[in-house]
Amino acid sequence: MLAIRSGRGFDGEHETPGGVVVLVDGGRIAAVHPATAPLPDGVPVADFPDTTVLPGLIDMHVHLCGDSRDGALDRLPGLSTDELDGVLDDALRRQLSVGVTTVRDLGDRHWAVLERRGRAATNPVPTILASGPPVTSPRGHCWQMGGEADGPAQLRAAVAERADRGADVVNVMTSGGALTSGTDVLHCQFTLDDSRPRHRSPPARADWTGARAGFEPGTTQTYCSSTATHCTTSRPYAGPSPSCRSAAGPTSTRPQSATRGHSRRPEVVVDAACCAAARTRPL
Repeated sequence: MLAIRSGRGFDGEHETPGGVVVLVDGGRIAAVHPATAPLPDGVPVADFPDTTVLPGLIDMHVHLCGDSRDGALDRLPGLSTDELDGVLDDALRRQLSVGVTTVRDLGDRHWAVLERRGRAATNPVPTILASGPPVTSPRGHCWQMGGEADGPAQLRAAVAERADRGADVVNVMTSGGALTSGTDVLHCQFTLDDSRPRHRSPPARADWTGARAGFEPGTTQTYCSSTATHCTTSRPYAGPSPSCRSAAGPTSTRPQSATRGHSRRPEVVVDAACCAAARTRPL
């Protein structure tokens, strides 16, 4: 057993006056106490008075298949399996080195991150929440990841496939993106009818239906599709227009609760310019 004592502590909500001491046993955290708490006899203590102990960080939007260099998205189709695996290894190592212990991947290629999530790790890595390839229109934003779908039937089939594969989240792109040439962030790739649930089946395996919306047009359709999202738009959101309400039926003007109780249903999220959606299961 080892005791690690810091000058400051933060539990995610409150600071601990005077710091904390963390007891580590067999490579796992056994207990966390105020720094002044008595310790078991004979336990060595490592003091770090100028540091802060806090819970592991959660990165809610990553693309582990990208190598962080210019043109990473365009290079994806040309990567071999071994090269892609190397990129994943490096990305996970870098995340952990800066204190990120959980990552939510919103787009891979060849289901690489989903496969990595289920593989036993030989070295410590962050907990992985995976979506598989993002669903997009033909040659739409992030088409290089292999998730193209043409029309409502293929869109719903894509969501069902991700549910069958055990995805934690499904990412649907309904607008273009700045990193994909030839796409337009101001226009939708899927129509309102495409992205709206159909009697909750087959997307009933997902808790909500969402869409990627770059700015206003896509964001409006996102809300009209009864999504549970948190979007950043160019102006405060005041609810859908009367025409949208008429077309789509009742909608909610705020995200629904993250606690849905369906631990194995993937979340179908909006991936707007700056956007994250509520989780469907606890970490």
